[in-house]
This record gives sequence, structure tokens and C-alpha cells, in this order.
Amino acid sequence: MREESGRNMKKINALAILGLIVLGACGPRNLAPAPMAMPMDPAAAAAPVVDDNAAIAGRVLQQINTLRGNIGLSRCSPAPRW
Repeated sequence: MREESGRNMKKINALAILGLIVLGACGPRNLAPAPMAMPMDPAAAAAPVVDDNAAIAGRVLQQINTLRGNIGLSRCSPAPRW
């Protein structure tokens, strides 16, 4: 019972650290909505929304690499593009 509790705490700690990394990489300063252009351009409104997931993933990876470098671990590389 005690071992299981210890394992759960390790999982919780790992998730908490991962959450802090994600918040550090794309925290409120980066997630705030952009100010609206005045006046609203109809062409801009019809433009497709750019998927920002790749940019966020890149910042998260950069933050992880920074933290890993600070504690002396090897760098991680991004997943290959298929």
C-alpha cells in the first residue's frame, strides 16, 4: 500500500513539473488574445486561422531542453516530420 502511494506521488510530481514547463513555455503572456485591428478588415476575417500548435510545441521543447541542459542531461530532439 505504501509503495503504491509513493508511485502515485511520483506520477503527480512528474505531471506537476510537466505542467510548469508548459506554463513557462506558453504562459498567460503568450496565450493572451491579440488586440483587435481597428477597423476590422473583411479579408483578414476571412483568412484561415493559423494552427499555432507547432509553435507552442517548439517552445515547450525549447524549455525542456533548457531545463535538461541546466541539470546536465542530454538534449532532446524534435520528432521527425513524416
